[in-house]
Amino acid sequence: MNARRTVKNIFTMARGPPKAPLSKRVKILAAVGAAATIVGWGMLLTSMALPDWMSYDYPTNNTRTVVSLWMECVTTTTQNGTTATCLGYMLSLDGPGWPWTLTRCSMLHAFLFAIGGLVSFISFLPERSLTILAAGAVCNLVAAGLTLMSMIVFTVAILVPTMTSVTATGHENAAAGIGFYFGWVCTIPNVVGGILGIKTATEHTKIVKDKAMKQLKLFMQSQVQEKEDSSVGEEKDEKPKLSPWGKVALTKMNGNKNGIGLPNKNFLAPIVDRGMAPID
Repeated sequence: MNARRTVKNIFTMARGPPKAPLSKRVKILAAVGAAATIVGWGMLLTSMALPDWMSYDYPTNNTRTVVSLWMECVTTTTQNGTTATCLGYMLSLDGPGWPWTLTRCSMLHAFLFAIGGLVSFISFLPERSLTILAAGAVCNLVAAGLTLMSMIVFTVAILVPTMTSVTATGHENAAAGIGFYFGWVCTIPNVVGGILGIKTATEHTKIVKDKAMKQLKLFMQSQVQEKEDSSVGEEKDEKPKLSPWGKVALTKMNGNKNGIGLPNKNFLAPIVDRGMAPID
């Protein structure tokens, strides 16, 4: 029985720390974080499906969407034949580059929001790995950082229009302003989701650690109990068994039998455990 219990404890410890189910507090944090990230993700996807409200052309070209503009950014070639990259447009702040900054980042933002929201929802499932919670928090914060970067570029474009080689028009300023405020609205729920994701991971880590310590304590107590049980068993095994046939009758008693229940004789030899009969 003790050996079976020992083997069971060894296999239990080999599986690593226990996976504690999510507590009510952790579930609430995960719910708020997931809702915040999904709101931000939905807002960006909505903006990507809308017509080209960030176009520097006037009137606005309603046949193009943010997605098509993003594809144009990737495939556009400059006058000298080199491919124009999104990062180049973002850093140049020239002409149409700065009002399109959020357009360039919107696809990456949407993917990161999607990953963060999906991971946050997966974290609802009980006994999931802590890595999932941490990954969701990282995705949320990275997306928030990219959105903040876009907002900084928009701020520069709005407050310092003289930095551009082409004078900014009212429509361009309006587009940059819309992107700036929209970036704030998208960033707030994403930052909230990232912070709550980290808080969720921290709370869950504490629960798992406490449960692991309790299991380790029970395991050590069971080991001590097994040692005590085995030592008691060994002491019982080493103790010699008493046998009435090992006694020696040296005196006679009144009556027909002596002290060990045998017929009285003039002389009784020692009777050993092999069962030798008395000698006449």
